[in-house]
Formats: sequence, C-alpha cells, structure tokens
Amino acid sequence: MDRRHRVTILTLYLALPLTLCVVLDQALKTLARQHLRGEPPILLLGGIVELWYGKNPGAFLGLGAGLPAWARFWLFTILVGIGLAVVLIVAIASPNLTRSLALGVALTVGGGLGNLIDRLRFDGAVIDYIRIGIGRLRTGVFNLADVALIIGLVLIAMQLGEDQEDESESPAP
Repeated sequence: MDRRHRVTILTLYLALPLTLCVVLDQALKTLARQHLRGEPPILLLGGIVELWYGKNPGAFLGLGAGLPAWARFWLFTILVGIGLAVVLIVAIASPNLTRSLALGVALTVGGGLGNLIDRLRFDGAVIDYIRIGIGRLRTGVFNLADVALIIGLVLIAMQLGEDQEDESESPAP
C-alpha cells in the first residue's frame, strides 16, 4: 500500500470516524443529563423507543455493577484504557490496514473512549439514555458509544474472518 493510500485510510476511516463518534456520544450524553435526568421516560414510535436517564457503574447491560468500586476502576477504566490504546496502536502500525478494519477500530475505540470519558467524569459510571423494545421484550438502557463499540467489533470480526478464509483458501507451498 502506498503512503498516500495509507494516510487516506488513517484519516478518513480511522481518525475522522473515531473523533466524530466521541464528540457525538458526549454531546448526546450532555443532552441526556440536561433534559432527561429526573424526568419520566420520553416514549417515541409508540413506545418502541424510550429515552431516559441512567447511570451505569458496570459494563454492557450492567455486567459487573456489583463489583467493589476499586475492582470496577481497575477493570473498566485502567484495563479498558490500556486495551483501547493497544488496539489503536496495533491498527495504526499494521501495514495491512484496510478501510473496513480501520472503520471497525475507529468505532470500537471511539465507543470505548466515549464510555471511558464518562467513567473518569462520573465516578466510574457511564451515562445511558436509550432503550428499545416491544411490550415486555426490551433491551437494557444503552448509549451511542455502546452501539458504536458493538458495530466496530462486528466489523473487526468480519474482517478477521475474511482474512482467515483467504489464508485457508491459499494453496499450500
């Protein structure tokens, strides 16, 4: 891959989406704190979408919320921060960084950073504000960072799966 193509991938598919993800996530969380905190849920689309304010001291869907505060700090702040840094550094250093892999890394790291910023600002908790479902079948409360993180991980897994398929289809030397 030539240098210009690599710079384009790093800029358009990694840096720009990562930055937009963090900025948009933090803006939506600010709106949630300003307009949803202490208010009843706002129902949209006939109640399929609920907007409401919540603070989650755990990971996705509250996993680990019951751990002691020191354990949550080390697990959800320190280790996650190190993991995000490693993923970003490995992606930037990779000579085979594709657009889809860069975008997956951008969304994963951007979502992780959005939640990490919350943990540092709000005593280890993450601001959540949306829930979807029909009737009693509902998701937990989540945020844009969670969505970005999941989409990013799916893109990375798909890219790595394609790479594995390409290697297994190559004829043996």
